[in-house]
Amino acid sequence: MRSDPCMDKVYIGDSRALITICYPRIEPDCVRRRLSALEAHGVQYICPGGRSILPALHGGEPLRILGKGHLSVVVKALLDNEIVALKIRRTDSKKPSLIEEAHLQEKASIAGVAPRPYVYEKDFIVMEYVEGDPLIHYFEKGMFTAKHLRELLEASWILDSIGILHRELTRPHYHVYFKDFSFKALILDYDSAILGTCGSLNKVASWIIRNLIGFRTKNTEGLVKLLSRYRKERCSKEIYNEIRSIILTSVVGPEDD
Repeated sequence: MRSDPCMDKVYIGDSRALITICYPRIEPDCVRRRLSALEAHGVQYICPGGRSILPALHGGEPLRILGKGHLSVVVKALLDNEIVALKIRRTDSKKPSLIEEAHLQEKASIAGVAPRPYVYEKDFIVMEYVEGDPLIHYFEKGMFTAKHLRELLEASWILDSIGILHRELTRPHYHVYFKDFSFKALILDYDSAILGTCGSLNKVASWIIRNLIGFRTKNTEGLVKLLSRYRKERCSKEIYNEIRSIILTSVVGPEDD
């Protein structure tokens, strides 16, 4: 974990932070239960900042956070004075618990392709904070290179090799981060992932075909057939290597090491 001064830290029980703890309905029972659990684990402050915005309570200023989805919100926080990412289950979430998601993320983190969860309960996951940017940052700025692509392919295959299907990787824009000062790809958000099957590479490849290959190669049809074989043959490394070779030789872009 990398330390961070978090100059604008806010106590999690402060009115400014409560919107993150029990979003979108601030109910007393929820506040008491979640504050008690987070403080018991050493999480006492959040650090405003990020790409998403939550409305303020009582007419105050809106609060910037790392992310907001249909099932949860993610904020930067402090765990024993170290920066972490805190994923909190929304009060209107259709999922009753984040524990299964945390278990899958933990398995992926051991394989080196996900942020490490430190502690978790049904309402939150406290995890490693990734210093870096999402794939979409590099893609929209024309900074997505062959190095990023190789790491993306490798990370998705590693998920397949440990039997995790990440169903959101057809849109990897915000689910794949590249760590600062490296091209290391980390895959986030395991709320819809499945254990015991594979096909994460197929999801990523479909995005690559739509966005990077297109009509640049005559190999697209053959690649699609190969991806079908890959899934049917339980995502073997041999077929993965063929897929990887076709994609890397087809994509127009930097190929430097």
